[in-house]
Amino acid sequence: MTASRIRLGFLTHANGPADTRETYRGLLRLFRAADELGYHTGWISQHHFQDDYGRVPSPLPFLAAAAAQTSRIRLGTAVVIAPLEDPVRLAEDAAVVDEISEGRLELGLGNGGFGPEAERVFAAFGIDPAHRRERGSQVLARTLRALRGEPLGDRPDGPVLQPPVPGLADRVWWSSANPRGGAEAGAQGAGLLLARRAIGASGPTDLDQLRVVEPYVEQPAAGPGVPPRIAVSRGLFATKDPAASDGEFRRIVHHYLEGPFRNKEFPPGLAFDDYLARSNFFHGHPEQVAEQLNRDRILPYATELIVQVHYGATVEESLRNLELIATEVAPLLAPPVHSAVHSPAGAGVGGEVRR
Repeated sequence: MTASRIRLGFLTHANGPADTRETYRGLLRLFRAADELGYHTGWISQHHFQDDYGRVPSPLPFLAAAAAQTSRIRLGTAVVIAPLEDPVRLAEDAAVVDEISEGRLELGLGNGGFGPEAERVFAAFGIDPAHRRERGSQVLARTLRALRGEPLGDRPDGPVLQPPVPGLADRVWWSSANPRGGAEAGAQGAGLLLARRAIGASGPTDLDQLRVVEPYVEQPAAGPGVPPRIAVSRGLFATKDPAASDGEFRRIVHHYLEGPFRNKEFPPGLAFDDYLARSNFFHGHPEQVAEQLNRDRILPYATELIVQVHYGATVEESLRNLELIATEVAPLLAPPVHSAVHSPAGAGVGGEVRR
């Protein structure tokens, strides 16, 4: 893949069986395989108090294990729920993982989800969800301050982060679904993480996310000559035989839909294709998947495409999907057309130099 083409990552929400050790072994297989396939990044989400969907409440220790079993792939959190974190402790944990991985950590933060499940999590941590945005902004700012080696506390002679990892501040990401959050990410010099679907949006996800991208790229905080970083997540299911794999695909989508139904994000009684459109999954032969992606209005702005896999799929199914996307979908993706957001650094599938 040439330097002008979008970089490729993958994201798992860490689904798995009741045996936690088996789940984690399977997740590590995904990271090892993606490393061998040339994926630029591997991302894992954080979920609290889940016994099926989202089995990793502490992604940074998991990524330390993944670092020990990989050599090139960058390792990301998508995302750590910032309002639930102490920023200094978060920065310390991130610094240790970055050192263990030899500078491969990508630290993604966000305010977390909404709905009954999110409220249950915030209550367990003793945090009022009504103040999540204010608290999340404070955690983002203080985490960046710590990572940049600035004195902590209220004194100019306060302690500084150990171990020092000044480069990690340039690999912090912020996830947001609203223009205010996009502007804040840009003002802080963070990358922008865009979710697979826009929850609560009445129209297409890509159109809604343009409202977030536009204020982000207008912020000058990154400095002269430093391009914005925009990573967009999409659900992909590539297959050589769409008809034969239709049952497998429907099983994966129905497993995913359990969450939106439980949170009342989707109304009951719609046709499968309607739910598919609302979920923003792309399915079909590699050429069909690439064609659908190339029509996505966000992709021309993105520096990285993050492929979501493992929704109700087995590890073997996810591995096949990752391989097809890397070898047959990624080469067909159009390069970004907005030169202002091209990313000159890093690695991607097909030979782009990693750092």
